[in-house]
Amino acid sequence: MLKTILFLFLAILNAQTSLPPLTIDVRPRLFRDDRLNVVVQIDNHTDRNILEMEGFITESDQEGKMVSEKRLILVRSYDPALKPEMTVSGSLSYPFKRTEPKNYTFHISRIRFSEDYRIYAYHPAIGFIRID
Repeated sequence: MLKTILFLFLAILNAQTSLPPLTIDVRPRLFRDDRLNVVVQIDNHTDRNILEMEGFITESDQEGKMVSEKRLILVRSYDPALKPEMTVSGSLSYPFKRTEPKNYTFHISRIRFSEDYRIYAYHPAIGFIRID
């Protein structure tokens, strides 16, 4: 009986601490007082190799209105595959104005895994969505 309770407790603890399949981290970095580099870092917590990955950095003002959207390719088809538990990063540059604080988010619009011909999009709340 004690073993069963311990096993159940460990299973619940493991379910609560499991990581999402992809961890997305967006960090703006000031460069030379007039340029802002927005660095996107993605950690692969899936059990599959990622062959291609791209998305969009959305720039929005303090009220949440979209100002701009730029494409960022993190893993190209000719790059080495992003293996499980590895990280990839990329950055884009924006002009910096001290009077207008901005928010930056990254959305994955296209991802392809090895040994899978299908193409997916990714949303942190939903997971992978097949688009092709």
